[in-house]
Amino acid sequence: MIYEKIRVEVNTMLTRSGEIRPVSLVWKNGRRIPIDQVLKVSWGQLGLCGIVGRRYTCRILGETGDLYYEDATGLWYIERACKDRGRIRSA
Repeated sequence: MIYEKIRVEVNTMLTRSGEIRPVSLVWKNGRRIPIDQVLKVSWGQLGLCGIVGRRYTCRILGETGDLYYEDATGLWYIERACKDRGRIRSA
């Protein structure tokens, strides 16, 4: 399976201890989707697209999925399986 990273806008809050917590996703069409719960946070090289940063395993609309924060760029991504065969690509 080949994956691509899709950049998404994320609304966040900063906790008292200085941790970044995602609160909602904003799609390109402006639709805001609340994050129900952050279940786990992992650091290091994450995901199939080689993102280095933090992986937030979240419950969104009753489904569990991963949201990535890339430390080097300060950008947020999700991964999506793509139909193209070949190498991993960035959107």
